[in-house]
Amino acid sequence: METSQISGLILENTFTSIPDIVRGWPVIGPLSFACTQRWNSASKIPKIPASLPILFCSGRNDGVVPPPHMDKLWKLAKERGRLAASYRGGVGVGPGIRGRMGGMMCCTPSFGLVLCRGGAGGEEVPTEEWYPPDEDVFMSYTRGGHVDTCTQPGYWPAIENFINKTVSSSTSGDNQLMR
Repeated sequence: METSQISGLILENTFTSIPDIVRGWPVIGPLSFACTQRWNSASKIPKIPASLPILFCSGRNDGVVPPPHMDKLWKLAKERGRLAASYRGGVGVGPGIRGRMGGMMCCTPSFGLVLCRGGAGGEEVPTEEWYPPDEDVFMSYTRGGHVDTCTQPGYWPAIENFINKTVSSSTSGDNQLMR
């Protein structure tokens, strides 16, 4: 994914997927399998580079997109960068999953260093370090609903701070969007 022209991403009251939303609805929830439109945000978040900061604005009183959707997306975002590793042309595995990479048995421990067993003497061979995204921000607005989160106290200052921080860290600082 080409992100060189993107300084940050802002998500507000976003769902994990359309079927996940429908699953929570009374009466038709069991028919969520019939959704032809997926809009699977949860599958897209891990593909965003860990170097790209994300601001999550979550209205905790949202009656359209239940807050656990944003919580799940936040959790997935904090795992970015861990989901892919490579070693001698092999493909890495996700967190806590064991598999083969470059002909070696591998696992990804929680502290962020991918280790492979099966080196010359069966020793652990570090293949890639992982640094969790540290620029991501989760803002929670207790009274924010689906359409009025942007009217909650602190919302616009959080947006301004995020934009200024992400733009200034990706440019020389002369082109800040907000001052």
